[in-house]
Amino acid sequence: MYKPLWTPARGRGYPATVVLSCMALLLGSCSKSQQLPTNPTTQASMTRPVAGARATAVLPSLGSASSFAVLAGSTVTNTGATTTIVGDVGVSPGSAITGMPAGQPTGTIHAGDAVAAQAQSDLTTAYNALAGLPCNTDLTSQDLGGKTLGPGVYCFSSSAGLTGTLTLDAQGDPNAVFIFQIGSTITTATNAAVVMIGGGRACNVFWQVGSSATLGTGTAFVGNIVALASITLTTGVSLSGRALARNGAVTMDTNAITAGDCGQGNGQDHCTVKVTGGGSIPVAGGFASFGFNVRQDKDGGVRGELEYVSHASGSKVHIDAFTSLVVVGNTATFAGSGTINGLPGSVTVTVTDQGEPGRNDRFSISISDGPTEAGILRSGNIQIHEKHCGEGDDDDQGHDDKDHDGKGHGGNGHDGKGHDDKGRDGNSHDD
Repeated sequence: MYKPLWTPARGRGYPATVVLSCMALLLGSCSKSQQLPTNPTTQASMTRPVAGARATAVLPSLGSASSFAVLAGSTVTNTGATTTIVGDVGVSPGSAITGMPAGQPTGTIHAGDAVAAQAQSDLTTAYNALAGLPCNTDLTSQDLGGKTLGPGVYCFSSSAGLTGTLTLDAQGDPNAVFIFQIGSTITTATNAAVVMIGGGRACNVFWQVGSSATLGTGTAFVGNIVALASITLTTGVSLSGRALARNGAVTMDTNAITAGDCGQGNGQDHCTVKVTGGGSIPVAGGFASFGFNVRQDKDGGVRGELEYVSHASGSKVHIDAFTSLVVVGNTATFAGSGTINGLPGSVTVTVTDQGEPGRNDRFSISISDGPTEAGILRSGNIQIHEKHCGEGDDDDQGHDDKDHDGKGHGGNGHDGKGHDDKGRDGNSHDD
């Protein structure tokens, strides 16, 4: 029987019996009575925000790379005598770091050592997680200059450019997230600027660049540049964020770089979030059942479990080690590894929570060396449990999870035996 690691405390989200029933391995659906709480005294506290309500995104963890203001794959080069760097500087697998002014950086230099190597490994994980997020708004062929953008995921199929000023409006949310996915290069013009308003943080802005980033003379830039190749900061560039290059060089010339509000890797730039769901989707030749429970803790670690069974092909997936969880709006993407038909494998899952009662929720799973199966739920429900960031925000406090171990909560009979999906084919669910 599938045993989830966590179930919501009573009175917050769904009752434990409902979540456990929904997450059983071969469960074909959740009944209507399970999908919606019926107790009028607790109805308000058990319902989710309707689709379209803006939610705080949870970023993938940079892991050990979060302490670096500058990290390169080949070399780090500086030619400006007044360059200032707040944070660590590192390179791996290369080892050359040249031109650092006296007293710089404020952190530690890691030239080709084990610390830099681990940071590069963690950076690769974060890069892949960012690149795999669903795009909210396609800005291909549009210049970023003159725009005011709210939180979300923005994408360019090829290159991106900035001439003038880009304004990012956090709309009063200090945890608002801005993610830019750029297919190839990003280039800024002389004296270009990215400006944050509305109480946002530079730490929550990510620029995932498929090739190289070049910031023009005098550019004032905000956010973490995560580039596959190189990053060039020309004369007079200021960067409130990080310059992190996976394979190429980071080149500087009289720059000011600070990780500033990014927490220097102490876990303060993460929130606690949980994503749960269970039900079934239509697939070629029949249907597939799923159950999952994934959470990211405030230290950036991700844990949970996922079960997926295709009743059409007979494929069985069990995932219990997760590398990332990213939530933007009402969409969550998580990746992990485990077994696929008994052999080692990995998956990437994207789910969309469209609000009560779950009829329009969506589940998609991409299986290594296998198919991608996706669809609107034929039965069941998906829930993104958003949390506030900061100390004391974990709703597990005061709840010791007694009786949340999968026993005695309606999970009996849902152990994957003797379930032929009778009565669970969607015919009686008003779908």
